[in-house]
Amino acid sequence: MLLLGISYLLLHPQFLPQLPNVFSSHGPSVGMLKRYHGIPFCNTEDAPEPVPYCYRQFEPERPFSLFETETELKIKQVVHDMWRNPRAYCDVLRPGMVLLKNYLTLTGQVEIVNMCQKFAREFYQPRNEEGDELGPPMMCFGRNWHPVTKYKNPYKIDGSEPPLVPYQFGLLVEKAIKDTKNYEDISLMWPDICLVNFYPNASPMGQLSLHQDCDESNHCLDEGSPVVSISIGDSTQFMYGPNNDVHKLKDVLLESGDVLIFGGDSRLIFHRLHSILPNSAPEQLLQAVGLRPGHLNLTLREIW
Repeated sequence: MLLLGISYLLLHPQFLPQLPNVFSSHGPSVGMLKRYHGIPFCNTEDAPEPVPYCYRQFEPERPFSLFETETELKIKQVVHDMWRNPRAYCDVLRPGMVLLKNYLTLTGQVEIVNMCQKFAREFYQPRNEEGDELGPPMMCFGRNWHPVTKYKNPYKIDGSEPPLVPYQFGLLVEKAIKDTKNYEDISLMWPDICLVNFYPNASPMGQLSLHQDCDESNHCLDEGSPVVSISIGDSTQFMYGPNNDVHKLKDVLLESGDVLIFGGDSRLIFHRLHSILPNSAPEQLLQAVGLRPGHLNLTLREIW
């Protein structure tokens, strides 16, 4: 009985640590609590049935099937037909690096923001061993990643697993890569992880230092498996180049709804966010969701 009492105190919501919410007030922030109360991940409260994931959990009451379920087919149709802007266009920045301009519709952007808001409790401020802040508030889907330990620790600091990569995100990544096939030969992939970063305006955290995305397996890097970056909110100036010479960097403006893909010969491109343009988010987006001023970025990739 004593152990049960201690477990209750540790897991009861009022005793859980309060983590930062990078969004304005827009519905409940229940992400971290769902794990302790058995509520399925990535469900909206009014969803009629669980939303599928790229990593499936086959429960006894829902046996494995070789056929896509009716729910999966509906979700695929929504992502393909309602999230993608038919007026989007493709801009090849360099071999293996493609910008899908205005790729996401307002509906798609709103849905992605709301799905991240469901897990607002998962956001944390990464720090080094001395306690200094490392970059902006962030969270992970699929696999834990930290600026210092990288993929070494699959579990979060509280010992729990990160939520699974939403099925919709995998569909979006797959379709975006396919939509570049007429311009660049970028290999298909289904993401193992999604890093979500929120860069506030007018803050030191609003800038990302020059770096490469090179923590994945040698197989992924050698194959040029792409990184897919989604921009929502205020626009940002994105810098990139073949090496770390800051004087030879090129830049491109990433606006809300843009999808940037770099793989193949550009998989190990050096890049950074240079600046955030305040008050540049679409007014329709701000009216639809209570996103704070800043830039919401999702990067998806495979690890192994």
